[in-house]
Formats: sequence, C-alpha cells, structure tokens
Amino acid sequence: MVGQPGFFDLSDRYAALSAAGDPLERLAAVVDFEVFRGPLIVALGRSESSVKNAESVGNALFLVGLK
Repeated sequence: MVGQPGFFDLSDRYAALSAAGDPLERLAAVVDFEVFRGPLIVALGRSESSVKNAESVGNALFLVGLK
C-alpha cells in the first residue's frame, strides 16, 4: 500500500530523528517540563482528578505536546 504508513514506520521515524540529533530530545534533557504542569492545569481548566492519572487524556503536558 503506497502512501499508507506501515506498522513500524513511526518507530523508524523516531529512530531517524534521534540519530539526526532530535532538538526536542536535547531540549527535554535541559528543561524540566513538570514545572509547567500546574499552570497548564489551571489554564486548561482541568480538575485534579482528571490529571492524577498520567496515562489519561487529561494529562496537561501531553495535551500541549511537552511530553
């Protein structure tokens, strides 16, 4: 199927980005994104119960692409 991503394409893409020196990986090594969790929870209007589960969709850092 031409044009449709395969099962391993995403992991291959991440590996290629890492090998090329992914700037987000370098940034994550320097910046503690957890500092932003509290203000993001307030700004997004999330309740504490929806944020307690790190795997939930309510994870504020995940929603804004910081994690």
